[in-house]
Amino acid sequence: MVTGLGQLYAGYAGAEKIDFFINAFSGSTLQGFDRLGMVNSFTMYLTNQTPDVIEKAIPTYTKLNEDGGVYMSMFLPQNIKYLVDHCTKKIEELNAEITKHEKNNDAAYDDKARAKSKSYEALIQKFYAIQ
Repeated sequence: MVTGLGQLYAGYAGAEKIDFFINAFSGSTLQGFDRLGMVNSFTMYLTNQTPDVIEKAIPTYTKLNEDGGVYMSMFLPQNIKYLVDHCTKKIEELNAEITKHEKNNDAAYDDKARAKSKSYEALIQKFYAIQ
């Protein structure tokens, strides 16, 4: 049931469901294949969230990397790569937005986009540190 909720939340939930995923991994309910499936759902969920929500997932991914077992060590890097690729794409989109704001002399929007881009850059570094 927990994994079913995870799949549902992966596509449709907002920031308020981050604790659902974090708590799912800190308990003993998820075992074996269900745990791997939940990592995939968590990864998909995070791609629909803001950098500050994604940041909250770093300790969970770190713990899964450290003591997730053999299968987790095989599949977790793929999930981390997916998140790094997502962050990279967001940075590219923000850079295009920054260029547009610079042409229009929209300094306030430009600064906001730069700050968000730096947040994604920091996340990439934190995900690389996990591996």
